[in-house]
Amino acid sequence: HAHLMIQDLKNKLKYQNKELEEKNHKLDEWLQKEKELNRLKTGLVYMASHELRKPLTVISLYNSKLTGNYSVTETDRNEAKLQIDLSIKRMVHLLDDILIATKSEIGKLSFEPDLCGLTDCCKRMIQELEIIDQHKHTIEFMVVNDQQWVAVDEKLLHHVINNLISNALKYSPENTKVTIQLIYSEANIQFIIKDEGIGIFPSDIKQLFTPFHRGENVGRISGTGLGLSIVKECVELHRG
Repeated sequence: HAHLMIQDLKNKLKYQNKELEEKNHKLDEWLQKEKELNRLKTGLVYMASHELRKPLTVISLYNSKLTGNYSVTETDRNEAKLQIDLSIKRMVHLLDDILIATKSEIGKLSFEPDLCGLTDCCKRMIQELEIIDQHKHTIEFMVVNDQQWVAVDEKLLHHVINNLISNALKYSPENTKVTIQLIYSEANIQFIIKDEGIGIFPSDIKQLFTPFHRGENVGRISGTGLGLSIVKECVELHRG
C-alpha cells in the first residue's frame, strides 16, 4: 500500500513538472513576443520623430513660399508643388510600411489572393517611382512569358515591388541603371532586380530581414530599416 502511494506521488510530481515546463515555455514565448513588440514600438517612435519630420519640413518650407507675401515665379510655384507632392508620397509610403509592419508583428497581416494583371501593376508602380526619383536613374523593365492574369494578393505585392525598387534607386548613384525582370513560369513568378548600388556588407547579411536594422555603409541616406522585413513577410505569405 505504501509502495502504491509513493508511485502515485511520483506520477503526480511528474505530471506537475511537465505542466510547469509547458507553462514556463509559454511564458518565455510571451516574454519574447513582448520584447519584440517593445522593440517595434521604440522603432516606430524613432521613425515618427525622425523620418516623418523630413518630408513635413519640406512641405512646411515650400508651403511658406507659396503662401508668403513676396512674389513667386511660375517656375518656383511648379517646383514647390512638385516637392510637396513628392514629400506626401514619401510620407504615405512610410505610413504604409509602419501599418503593415505592425500588422505583421501582431499576426494581423492577411493574405487575400485574387486575379491580378501583375505586369500592368508593375508598370504603374515603376512610372510612379520614376516620378518620385525625378528620373535620376534609368529603369529598364523586362517581362518574360507574360501572362495576363495571375492569382496574387496585389496589396501585398505592391509592398514587395515598391520596397525593392525604392531600395535599388535609393542606394544607387545617380545616372546608373536599375534593371527589373518579371519572369512567369508554370511553377512560379520571379521578380529580379539588379542595380549598381553600394551593396551590403557580409556582416550585415545575417540581419538583412531584421526590422529597423540598417547596413553599416548607408551613411547619411535616410531609411527605416523596415523595407526588407516587410518584403520577406509578404513573399512568405505567397509561399515564396
